[in-house]
Amino acid sequence: MAKLLIVEDDPVVGLQLEETLKSMGFNVAGRALTGKEAVSMAADLNPDLILMDIVLPGDMDGIEAAEVIKQKHGIPVIFITGHTEEKWVNRAKMVEPFGYIFKPLYDHQIKAAIEIALHRIQIETQLMESEVRFKQIAKHSPFPISIVDSDGRYLYLNDKFIELFGYTLDDIPSGREWFNKAFPDTAYRKKAISEWKSDLKNTTVYESRQREFKVTGKDGEVHHIIFNPVTLENGRQFITYEDLTLRHQMEDALKKEKNKLERMVEKRTEELNIKSLNLEDANEALKNIIKKREEDKNELEEKVLLNVGRMVLPYLEKMKNSDLDSTQQIYIEIIETSLKEIVSPFSRALSTRYINLTPKEVQIANLIKQGKSTKEISIIFDLSKRTIDAHRNHIRKKLGLKKKGGNLRTHLLTIR
Repeated sequence: MAKLLIVEDDPVVGLQLEETLKSMGFNVAGRALTGKEAVSMAADLNPDLILMDIVLPGDMDGIEAAEVIKQKHGIPVIFITGHTEEKWVNRAKMVEPFGYIFKPLYDHQIKAAIEIALHRIQIETQLMESEVRFKQIAKHSPFPISIVDSDGRYLYLNDKFIELFGYTLDDIPSGREWFNKAFPDTAYRKKAISEWKSDLKNTTVYESRQREFKVTGKDGEVHHIIFNPVTLENGRQFITYEDLTLRHQMEDALKKEKNKLERMVEKRTEELNIKSLNLEDANEALKNIIKKREEDKNELEEKVLLNVGRMVLPYLEKMKNSDLDSTQQIYIEIIETSLKEIVSPFSRALSTRYINLTPKEVQIANLIKQGKSTKEISIIFDLSKRTIDAHRNHIRKKLGLKKKGGNLRTHLLTIR
């Protein structure tokens, strides 16, 4: 199971996030409050992924901490923040995060971001392993290999290339340097450059066009070489070389390797196509599950809120106004406070669809919460005071205050 590290300076938010992640089945290895603490815990815990707040106390913010962690340990980061300003986003992009989630946080967004990041980590790990295998194969290859960019600059040389020509990457830092040394004759160099540019322009991706050149090595010896360049998707060329004396022997080996690679590519392509289809089905199912879960959650919150508000609190209010002694009054107040505390998280999610207010009633209710009088509201909406009073009565009725005589503004202020 993947290990996660939470970096959040607000202990309450951090604890809530930890509980949310655990409920989703993730393994939370620890929580840090500062950038320095995050760097230290990353080294000790070696998590697979870090959820990092950007603004942290102290002299190291989340972006700086993520950069240090990336350089030292290569651990990927998802930024979680309420800051959407361009300066923060631009700084964060420099660290190449695996995700960027803006507050307020929603469970489905967090889960999706983490699962995508973990999937990306898996893919990149596989790519790194493939790269390591390639370098090992290339290092021990019996023939010279190089990788060249679209400007003719050599990016990679294996040991056999260095052994054959004597040049290292330090000897040929640019494409011009390579052509000048490998083809000292001006006319021949122009011919070689022209043919190379023609091949680069006219060959399609993964197409190989064999060329034969006389190449001067570092020691001045001229080699008759067969160039086997393959154009890659990024414009680079993967080139293998062979001496004419070994031509027939190497052609057989290359033919076998080519067939093997083609079978591997076909097999891998088929596997990726199947995985892609499975992933699409899984994503669609996940979307439906998340949607149903959100609907169930909203329905439950609505029922709890309305049942407490309509079936419990009114009777408590009546009891408070009845002939109770001081002890009984204290108990009633404790019960009322506890019930409000229990439903307070649901109250923050209260919206017009729960209390059935019209858009105009929502606007008027907000102005009442701000302390505006009926006269002031009538001026704002260019309506008569009588019309505003009618709206106020409708709001009171929908909030269950019609018969209670409670202060409407006081009640509205309790709704977040």
